[in-house]
Amino acid sequence: MENNIITSISKKYASALFDSSDNKRETFEQLKSVCETIKSSSDLNNIISNPSVQMSKKIEILESILKEKIDSKVLNFIKILTEKSRISELGSIIEEYKNQLNKSENKKEVEIISATEIQDSLKQEIIKRLQSKFESDIIPVWNIDKDLIAGLEFRYDGNIIDTSVRAKLKDLGKKLLR
Repeated sequence: MENNIITSISKKYASALFDSSDNKRETFEQLKSVCETIKSSSDLNNIISNPSVQMSKKIEILESILKEKIDSKVLNFIKILTEKSRISELGSIIEEYKNQLNKSENKKEVEIISATEIQDSLKQEIIKRLQSKFESDIIPVWNIDKDLIAGLEFRYDGNIIDTSVRAKLKDLGKKLLR
């Protein structure tokens, strides 16, 4: 369940659940909870991914563990994934669901990578500028990569904006080798 590459199948399942959900944010939180429950129990993970375990037994176990934690719509969705042998794609389905949720709420997740820890006041300024650039609320994911030397790298929607010293040195190196 670690592979979060979003496939066309994952998109279809995520879209179906997203379109049918009344409380989209709550559904997202419940999906994450289910994923964490499965990840945290190697026994449960082994049972639901084992083809020799009867489907009825898998469903019975999932119901007993999840029925008090999630609503019936999400539980039925998890049962369908299990029955269709798609439970291994839950991580990528959640990722696509999150993308659709963020888009519907006019939010954009941006990974912001720096060489060192950034002060809170500068973080707020960066978020403010990104919100202006993207005309949406920003969900920042802060990371540190000491190899950047200085500057920032922004990753969003499969794009990278690299303003780091490392990138500038690479560009200079390429120009010198021409």
